[in-house]
Formats: sequence, structure tokens, C-alpha cells
Amino acid sequence: MIRANGVNAPVSKSNSESRIPAIGRFFSAENRYLPPLLITLILVVGQAKFGLLESFSRTALAIATSMILDLVLARLVIGSAFLNMVLYSRRAAEQRAVAPLDNQSGG
Repeated sequence: MIRANGVNAPVSKSNSESRIPAIGRFFSAENRYLPPLLITLILVVGQAKFGLLESFSRTALAIATSMILDLVLARLVIGSAFLNMVLYSRRAAEQRAVAPLDNQSGG
């Protein structure tokens, strides 16, 4: 939402964005999940048809392990960034609260 004249106004998408069908948005360059999905699909189909990899169970285990590790690492990175943001905003609020008191005692 965008705040305009003290009123919250919903953000509207442009006409070109709203006309793009869901399948077009899925295969767009902005979809960050598309490349890993396609690579996984290629590996699974290649293993099923041609036995490219060692075994299906080891392939599934490798894919599941990488997905879990990715989730854990993302949580650690995002969690620490969120914690730093909270600590910074708390410190800034404390400094703003102390600053007016310093000005009053000087006079």
C-alpha cells in the first residue's frame, strides 16, 4: 500500500502486468524458482529414462538434501538480517529518545 495524503491507497499493477497470464509469469525471467526446477526436472527425467545417475534413491536423497540445506541457510541469512534490522532500529529509537534530554539539560 502507498500512503498518499494520510490515506492508505492500494497499489495497482500496470495494465501490461495484469494482462500477462499465470503461465507467462511462471516462465518469465523474474521467476527465481524456474532454473532450479528445470534442472531438477532434467535430472529426474534423465534418471527415469536413461539411468544417467547412480540410482533413483540416491538422486532423490541428493535433491531432498539440497532443498533442506537451502531452506536452513536461507533461514539463517534472513533471520540474521532481520535480527540486525531490529537491533539497529531499537538502538536508533533509544538515541532519539536520549537526544531531546541532552538539549534540555544544556540550557
